[in-house]
Amino acid sequence: MVADTNTPVPGAAVNFKDFQIASISGANIAFWGFPQEPVNADGIYTDATGILSVIADENTLVPGGDGATFISFFIPSMSGGKVAIKGFFSGATGSTIGVYIATVGGPLEKLMDTNTALDQDRTLSNFGVREESLSGNELVFVASFTDSSHAIYVADLILNEDGDEIESTIDGTWDGVVFTNNSSVFSDNWTDQHFGGGTTFGHIIDRADLVISVRDLTLPSQAGVRIEASQGIGPATVSLCGLQILITAGNAGESTCSSLELKVVSGPITSILAPDITVIIPSGVTTKLTDLGGGDFEIEHLSGDQPIIVEIDGVPQDLDPGEPVFPVSSTHTEEEVFTDGFEEP
Repeated sequence: MVADTNTPVPGAAVNFKDFQIASISGANIAFWGFPQEPVNADGIYTDATGILSVIADENTLVPGGDGATFISFFIPSMSGGKVAIKGFFSGATGSTIGVYIATVGGPLEKLMDTNTALDQDRTLSNFGVREESLSGNELVFVASFTDSSHAIYVADLILNEDGDEIESTIDGTWDGVVFTNNSSVFSDNWTDQHFGGGTTFGHIIDRADLVISVRDLTLPSQAGVRIEASQGIGPATVSLCGLQILITAGNAGESTCSSLELKVVSGPITSILAPDITVIIPSGVTTKLTDLGGGDFEIEHLSGDQPIIVEIDGVPQDLDPGEPVFPVSSTHTEEEVFTDGFEEP
């Protein structure tokens, strides 16, 4: 059970009185709830942080609302670490309706409101957002206009308010209990471990001259993150799951951290397991790299038609599709192996 009429409302001295339709993503829930009197003011709540908490209620300042607070809400939509909500407030231009995006443990941000010039020939009057409107980084919604016309739009919800190109929902670190959110401060770290079932973490060691973007893959079939490099030459050095990779402009990969499972969308991408062990993964290939400790590693060719090239002391060997797990050992001491001390909690 997430909540019932015996559950205290977060931040209020009363219990819940009623609920409206909830939205589910994995093991997490967001819902529209109503407190008992004398509070009698609705809000949007979630259990995604491990405890029941407020996303927004009638004490919450409206982003871009010139100091106004919300006066009501509608059904939320949740996907991964994001929640889209429809909120109502009375602003400088009168009654206003807006769509806002919250990130778990992060700030509430305005996507648009009825003052937004979505169409230069029409004026917005309302938005249609339901519990299944948000999927990954996209929000589909119905826009209503004052001329009684309607249109369907899809909005891209990549949030990167601090300019570090790490998506706000994963911009930070996880110590096993608490997620430290860095979405408003330029940082090099990311993790999805604060989401239910998340395992992926990493940080940028050296950006070189590249723009490194990191995006959360929130769809059920796509756990982990996507990393892309652009606008330079590089290579940049990135720690993924405690192992180093080198990426250059045009490279893109998707990774999860059960070990390091890396799908190379645009390659090749090079992983340096140790000073004497380099793994080169071509485009279209997915590999699994496992650090066994003590300078020992396992390399698996999971999918793709091209071979993975494993260089040991500069001597290349091919790991072809369908071949068994490839074990390798470094001749260097464990302290010299390039895991850079960034280990999974």
